[in-house]
Amino acid sequence: MPVHLEPLDVTADLEKFRSVLIVSCPVCPPMCLAMQQNSPFIEFFKRGLKTGALEDLIRSIREPLEQRGARTGAYSIHLPIPTMCLWTEWQRSRLLKRARDYEAVLVLGCDSATYTAQDVLKNTDCQVI
Repeated sequence: MPVHLEPLDVTADLEKFRSVLIVSCPVCPPMCLAMQQNSPFIEFFKRGLKTGALEDLIRSIREPLEQRGARTGAYSIHLPIPTMCLWTEWQRSRLLKRARDYEAVLVLGCDSATYTAQDVLKNTDCQVI
């Protein structure tokens, strides 16, 4: 069952970074945003498995960062598992590999997702927000 999440403004938290990887879980964040905006969770023939509300949020975070010269990226796990935010070793190693080139990782997810990212990146210089 999805966790209810509310978007937070983290603009000030991201100002000091020159590179930010946005990491999102594939169920709770898009489902909550779709419900809050009264928009479809999945429009398979229009967007595939992506949710428009989440894609719009990610774009609204990336654009100001890129306008000031920061490099951004987006990452999500593709294979949901029953305990969504407790990612498999493969998913964790994939995040570690992807995050190596970034100063910060912005987690769009619940506390479990944030903990997972912090655990994966604990031996790096990458800051988790």
